Amino acid sequence: MTTTPKRKAVQKKQAARRKLRRDETPVYFGKQVKAAREAGGLTQRDLARLVGIHQPDVTSVERGRDVRLSTANRIARALNVSLHDLLPPDC
Repeated sequence: MTTTPKRKAVQKKQAARRKLRRDETPVYFGKQVKAAREAGGLTQRDLARLVGIHQPDVTSVERGRDVRLSTANRIARALNVSLHDLLPPDC
Protein backbone atom coordinates (compact mmCIF):
# COMPACT_ATOMS: atom_id res chain seq x y z
CA MET A 1 0.00 0.00 0.00
CA THR A 2 1.46 3.33 -1.03
CA THR A 3 1.16 6.44 1.04
CA THR A 4 -0.28 9.44 -0.74
CA PRO A 5 1.45 12.81 -0.56
CA LYS A 6 -1.53 14.18 1.38
CA ARG A 7 -1.29 11.35 3.93
CA LYS A 8 2.47 11.94 4.26
CA ALA A 9 1.81 15.62 5.00
CA VAL A 10 -0.73 14.69 7.69
CA GLN A 11 1.69 12.21 9.26
CA LYS A 12 4.45 14.82 9.25
CA LYS A 13 2.18 17.35 11.01
CA GLN A 14 1.17 14.78 13.60
CA ALA A 15 4.81 13.91 14.28
CA ALA A 16 5.67 17.59 14.66
CA ARG A 17 2.80 18.03 17.15
CA ARG A 18 3.97 15.04 19.19
CA LYS A 19 7.53 16.40 19.21
CA LEU A 20 6.31 19.84 20.28
CA ARG A 21 4.35 18.33 23.18
CA ARG A 22 7.34 16.22 24.16
CA ASP A 23 9.58 19.30 24.09
CA GLU A 24 7.14 21.24 26.29
CA THR A 25 6.94 18.54 28.96
CA PRO A 26 10.15 19.56 30.81
CA VAL A 27 9.00 23.20 30.89
CA TYR A 28 5.58 22.23 32.26
CA PHE A 29 7.22 19.88 34.78
CA GLY A 30 9.55 22.66 35.92
CA LYS A 31 6.70 25.12 36.42
CA GLN A 32 4.75 22.55 38.41
CA VAL A 33 7.79 21.75 40.57
CA LYS A 34 8.32 25.42 41.31
CA ALA A 35 4.65 25.95 42.17
CA ALA A 36 4.58 22.91 44.46
CA ARG A 37 7.87 23.89 46.10
CA GLU A 38 6.66 27.43 46.80
CA ALA A 39 3.28 26.16 48.02
CA GLY A 40 5.14 23.94 50.47
CA GLY A 41 7.25 26.86 51.68
CA LEU A 42 10.51 25.29 50.51
CA THR A 43 13.51 27.04 49.06
CA GLN A 44 15.43 25.54 46.16
CA ARG A 45 18.16 24.63 48.64
CA ASP A 46 15.63 22.84 50.89
CA LEU A 47 14.28 20.84 47.96
CA ALA A 48 17.77 19.99 46.76
CA ARG A 49 18.67 18.59 50.18
CA LEU A 50 15.48 16.53 50.33
CA VAL A 51 16.06 15.11 46.85
CA GLY A 52 19.82 14.64 47.17
CA ILE A 53 20.86 16.94 44.35
CA HIS A 54 22.55 20.34 44.18
CA GLN A 55 20.59 23.60 44.29
CA PRO A 56 21.67 24.61 40.74
CA ASP A 57 20.13 21.34 39.54
CA VAL A 58 16.79 22.38 41.06
CA THR A 59 17.12 25.70 39.21
CA SER A 60 17.75 23.82 35.96
CA VAL A 61 14.70 21.60 36.49
CA GLU A 62 12.50 24.61 37.23
CA ARG A 63 13.75 26.29 34.07
CA GLY A 64 12.65 23.34 31.97
CA ARG A 65 15.81 21.32 31.52
CA ASP A 66 15.41 17.58 31.01
CA VAL A 67 15.44 15.50 34.15
CA ARG A 68 15.93 11.79 34.67
CA LEU A 69 12.87 9.79 35.64
CA SER A 70 14.49 8.68 38.89
CA THR A 71 15.18 12.30 39.85
CA ALA A 72 11.66 13.34 38.86
CA ASN A 73 10.29 10.61 41.14
CA ARG A 74 12.46 11.78 44.05
CA ILE A 75 11.34 15.38 43.48
CA ALA A 76 7.68 14.36 43.52
CA ARG A 77 8.15 12.38 46.75
CA ALA A 78 9.98 15.29 48.39
CA LEU A 79 7.10 17.60 47.45
CA ASN A 80 4.50 15.07 48.68
CA VAL A 81 2.77 14.92 45.29
CA SER A 82 2.49 12.20 42.68
CA LEU A 83 4.69 12.38 39.63
CA HIS A 84 1.51 12.39 37.56
CA ASP A 85 0.53 15.70 39.19
CA LEU A 86 3.72 17.30 37.90
CA LEU A 87 3.31 16.18 34.30
CA PRO A 88 1.09 17.67 31.58
CA PRO A 89 -2.42 16.22 31.39
CA ASP A 90 -1.74 14.56 28.02
CA CYS A 91 1.23 12.55 29.27
